[in-house]
Amino acid sequence: MPIETNVEVVPTIHDHAQLLLGAVLFFACTFLVAFRNHFFTLPYAREIAPGRRLHVLEVLGVFATFLSGMLIVSPLIAYIWISIQTGMWNDPAQQKLDEVTQSWVNLLGIAISSLAVFSYCMLLGSSARQTVWGARAWKGWLSAFSDIKIGMLTWFVCYPLVIVISQSIAIIISWFGFVITRNEQVAVKFLRMAMEHPVLLTLTAIFIVVVVPVVEEVLFRGFLQTWIKQLWGRSVAIVIASLTFALFHFAPSQGFDNVELITSLFVLACFLGFVYERQRSLWASIALHGTFNLVSVLAILLGA
Repeated sequence: MPIETNVEVVPTIHDHAQLLLGAVLFFACTFLVAFRNHFFTLPYAREIAPGRRLHVLEVLGVFATFLSGMLIVSPLIAYIWISIQTGMWNDPAQQKLDEVTQSWVNLLGIAISSLAVFSYCMLLGSSARQTVWGARAWKGWLSAFSDIKIGMLTWFVCYPLVIVISQSIAIIISWFGFVITRNEQVAVKFLRMAMEHPVLLTLTAIFIVVVVPVVEEVLFRGFLQTWIKQLWGRSVAIVIASLTFALFHFAPSQGFDNVELITSLFVLACFLGFVYERQRSLWASIALHGTFNLVSVLAILLGA
């Protein structure tokens, strides 16, 4: 007998091809405008203030700080919550939260991890913070606004290329006879579930659009990419940091969908790394990351 699953209807090759064609045309237009305005030109290395060099232990420390909050503090909160509610301190592996409570616990875990990362940055001192955020990040509000504007405008070049890559991969996979069951990403599932709870939905959207981009950019561009750049230069740093960022979002529950997801995120991350180096400011990559997430959230909320 057939088994019902909570997955979306699988698009056909024709559907992918239509979306691919539209994305190619969109990208061609925005790329031409960006190219003619010298968008893809990076500043000379000698124009970049060196700042304080980051140590590998500082980079490992900030990732350990973040992951501790997500992998230790968040599950601990869930365990304590269930134990208080049930009055039984059972084996944590046997305890399970309902979806709404789990969403609140996830948000709390992200909040704690974010505060821990920011506290870690404060402890490193002003010279390290300037290195992480970029030479131009604290040149005043006008400079920050300019970086944010560039980051947001970069979306018009980045997003269509991400669609081109993802749809091309989907067509290739479908052409060889593989079937991708469109399982929703974990974050998307939580967002859809939160629609029935206005307060939870609002906070979830804020975290996805604001908090997560800031924290992830500090981690992957501010610390990791900057440290790798000190060793092997900007191009290698952008590629390695982008690949790490993409693999960081791997989810076993996604199954074969990870191929398309990780490739698309790698392309996005390359733009994030590029605009960070171009503007020499983390505000630019945060703005691009936030804009990308905002459009995705709006598409989900509007039923796209």
